[in-house]
Amino acid sequence: MHLKGPAYDQTKPISGNYQVNPDDGTVDVEFDNVPVTASYTLTYIGSDGEESTLVDNSPFSSLQDDEKPPESDAPSSTPGP
Repeated sequence: MHLKGPAYDQTKPISGNYQVNPDDGTVDVEFDNVPVTASYTLTYIGSDGEESTLVDNSPFSSLQDDEKPPESDAPSSTPGP
């Protein structure tokens, strides 16, 4: 997963960096030290290196558990604070 904002750019593998949400079949990928006042783009990076956008230039608050990113062919995940 790749999370990018104006002063933030971090890529994390899903493996070893997720928490399962058993009620809805998704996972949370947690990123470190994300500034909460900016907007972010979240992409999924496939095994072939191709990136698929899950969330495009959205406020940090929309990335919380109670919000779901738009549906995509990529695995569903939501970063945490």
